[in-house]
Amino acid sequence: MMKADSSVLIECIPSTHVIQTRARPENPKGRHGFTINKSRQTNQISFFDRVTSWVDTGNAVDVAYLDFSKAFDKVPHGLLANKLVKCGLDKTTVRWICNWLSKRTQRVLTNALSSSWKEVTSGVPQGSILGPVLFNIFINDLDEGLEGSIIKFADDTKLGGITKTPEDRNRIQNDLNRLERWAETNKMKFNRDKCKILHFGRKNGMQRYRTGDAWLDSSTYEKDLGVLMDNKVFFAHTAVKPGVPHSVSLISIFSAEMKYLAFVPVELHFVSFGPSL
Repeated sequence: MMKADSSVLIECIPSTHVIQTRARPENPKGRHGFTINKSRQTNQISFFDRVTSWVDTGNAVDVAYLDFSKAFDKVPHGLLANKLVKCGLDKTTVRWICNWLSKRTQRVLTNALSSSWKEVTSGVPQGSILGPVLFNIFINDLDEGLEGSIIKFADDTKLGGITKTPEDRNRIQNDLNRLERWAETNKMKFNRDKCKILHFGRKNGMQRYRTGDAWLDSSTYEKDLGVLMDNKVFFAHTAVKPGVPHSVSLISIFSAEMKYLAFVPVELHFVSFGPSL
């Protein structure tokens, strides 16, 4: 079957539903990206509801923002196939997926010169329906053995925990070590320039952490799926339209009714409006 036909086939079959319902576990708590009944908002609310409750009780909290480098492009097809089998997919479905991923080629063009064609042995196609689902399955075991709170949205991961004692801080570092080993085993790599630490709480000791042999920088705020999280005043900043900032205090909005309303402006950031005259 030609590759042009395969792209049509992907659009025609309920591939994401079939694979998501057959794969085990059905819906890990820490996974919110490209997952049924989950979203950016559920990611932010569930994680920071936990963080604010810790801070409200007088605890210091450290959160590591982690980012994989070119994550979708680096998924090894061989390792992915093994994980598809382990998560419960039947052999026919796994063979179909491997066939869809195989025999893809690429080359480099520069000015009038071009390299020879090379077969692509890693990566899930971005922009496809099936690609994000396969990536979710690939990182499904990312949180195995971790002691802290971890939450995932595609290739963006947050790891956090109370850091009141040296033992607490060691637990976070140990979790970062486990994540680094997972990345090495699965032939992935953290983009350390984008990995940051946010320190919350009045009595935070500003502990330093590392991944591998590189120390992670601390930050006063980080962009969290469209929302800027400020570690000092604990604000969420979103842009409703260019040049007009919108700020809401997270501590005051984490009630059952306001959890949804607090993050509605995030959606407006991704909407364009073109009136027809």
